[in-house]
Amino acid sequence: MATMVLYYYYFDPKSQERLDDLNLVYKFLSQLPEGLDYFLNERECNLTTLLDKHYSVHSDTNSRYSLLIKKNYEEAFEGYSKFLKATKKRIDKKTYYVAPKDKLHNALKKVGMTGKSLETKLNLLQEFWIQVKTVVKRNLLDFTQKKVREVFKKFLEYLNSVLGSLCAVFNALEPIKEFKEVLEASVNLLTAVIKL
Repeated sequence: MATMVLYYYYFDPKSQERLDDLNLVYKFLSQLPEGLDYFLNERECNLTTLLDKHYSVHSDTNSRYSLLIKKNYEEAFEGYSKFLKATKKRIDKKTYYVAPKDKLHNALKKVGMTGKSLETKLNLLQEFWIQVKTVVKRNLLDFTQKKVREVFKKFLEYLNSVLGSLCAVFNALEPIKEFKEVLEASVNLLTAVIKL
């Protein structure tokens, strides 16, 4: 369960480190790939396994949902490490003119992703994530359980809100938002075939 660290410890009251807005957003962005990859790990989450069991895309074994969704994940995060490096450089860069980080901060402010608004949004997302963690039984996020599907959908809905705001500033997040929608649609498909 080591991969279940997404969005956690942003606002740990015991922490000596208090992140500024830009570094807080960067921390969120840097944890996004590992956090979303958790839902593709068949040892910890049975979402894709259940999709393969209940739905057949084609008779071709390369068209299984688990493979298609994993490929979709890879495409969504293609070039993401470059994006993160460029974003970190932009945050850390200092110049005599208007600093790139000031422009970035202003852009984030326009979409409500700074100050108490940012803290509130990430705290809410963290709370939804904690709800996901609480429904894990025997180290498995089991999508045959109605409660798991409900909590996961709430988490994805709020993640959509956060990503939507950030997409206005970072175009590189648009494919990730689309991938999140694939996960959401996958849960909807499962809900239709698994007895409530």
